[in-house]
Amino acid sequence: MNKSSIFVWGVCFLLLGAFVGVSFNVGIYYALVVLLITFFLAIRLKHREIKVLAILLTFFLLGFLIAELSSWKQSTYKNYYDKKVYFKGYIVKDPETYKQKFKRITLKPDNKKQLLLTTLYTRDQYFYGDYVFVSGKIKEPNSEGDFNYKRYLESKNIYAQLSSPDIFVLTPAKGVSFKYNPAIYWSLKFKHWVYQQFQQRLPKEQAGLLVSFLVGQKELLSEKTITEFTKAGLAHIIAVSGFTLTLILLFCNKLGVYIGKKKAWAICLAVAFLYIVMADFAAGVIRAALMSGIFVIGKSFGRQYALLPALALTAGLLVLQNPLIIKYDIGFMLSFLSILGILFFVPLIEMFLEKLHIPKKFEIQSIIATTLAAEISTIPLTLYFFQQFSVVAPISNLLILPLLPVSLALGYLVCLPLIGFLTAKLLLIPLSYSLFVVSKLAAFKYSTLNFGISSSVLVIIYIGICLGYVALKRRLKDS
Repeated sequence: MNKSSIFVWGVCFLLLGAFVGVSFNVGIYYALVVLLITFFLAIRLKHREIKVLAILLTFFLLGFLIAELSSWKQSTYKNYYDKKVYFKGYIVKDPETYKQKFKRITLKPDNKKQLLLTTLYTRDQYFYGDYVFVSGKIKEPNSEGDFNYKRYLESKNIYAQLSSPDIFVLTPAKGVSFKYNPAIYWSLKFKHWVYQQFQQRLPKEQAGLLVSFLVGQKELLSEKTITEFTKAGLAHIIAVSGFTLTLILLFCNKLGVYIGKKKAWAICLAVAFLYIVMADFAAGVIRAALMSGIFVIGKSFGRQYALLPALALTAGLLVLQNPLIIKYDIGFMLSFLSILGILFFVPLIEMFLEKLHIPKKFEIQSIIATTLAAEISTIPLTLYFFQQFSVVAPISNLLILPLLPVSLALGYLVCLPLIGFLTAKLLLIPLSYSLFVVSKLAAFKYSTLNFGISSSVLVIIYIGICLGYVALKRRLKDS
């Protein structure tokens, strides 16, 4: 095992340690003692295999300790739990429509760094950057089952919830201010303008589906459609995720064969930038875009040997900066795991498809291999988060995912003044097809099995996938 491989495996152990630290309550002092011992052994030992093992264990414990230390951060609102409060502050995220009736609003009170989340039924219009007066009762976030909702909110710097709120706008946002980010303000203005174009030129469900494809926001989709996508094993493509962005960038990069590398690169940059803008410059989306971008750059230049260490370094730094994302930022995890799946499993799947005589023409073999590889690496995670196993997921992904890049490319053209209406007519075909396929597959009696897996089982499954990959690669190498 060379130094590059040791580093990559070390980062994997660091991520695993961070996941364990976020998921389980283990004594930090015991871990600190073991870390110091293994670090000393890693330096002093001369037997290579034992030394490598000590290094990997050091990485694991480092990730664990950083995750544990993140839990020591206290809520600045804990003295106000179950008390009514009055304050002034800013709306710091785009208000999200919830179940088409309620609005989720994220607030930053004056002189506070930690955020508050509230949900209210209202017809009033609020916008990012509005300066507001708020009254309501502060509540500590509650957690149910294995999923720790409180820690999930903390990963987004939200440390309390506000119940029974009244919100009055004192000063509407104007686009230029030192109190909020003007780039986010104008990106939201652009996003809502795009939404309007979609709704004017497409039927309601198709417009909602296109929005969810673009930025993972489901506010325009009906509850029925969201449920059908979950049953069909496609919940990840209508969620904020680098998984979708990775597939789109790979498709755009492949256009380089036909239009030239420079033009393909320009399209990749434009798509990634638009994805970030449409998602309000959200930290999770930027993380996902960063991972996807590094992957596509490495693939484009053929630097396969340098790609994995670069991805590992990026993931490691992101987790060290905020350990909670390893469990609670599904976009980051789907992006990272789908990229690893594509990187490792595509060559093996293509070898298998070659034996089945699947044609390479029109990138059919590549599309199937990429889709299956991403599915293998992400199904356990979607099972953990969505608590459902979709029996029809492999079929639905093969039928829908190849259409995503085309749908998104046409989607932005819908906004153009002259060709927008014609493009909308063309776009109706893949969008209506997607809704039709999903509804039929979801209607199948045994399309889903309703069960979830715990954090422990999730770790065991991924260890099993890694061991299975190593065994399969050795078998193919021997044959």
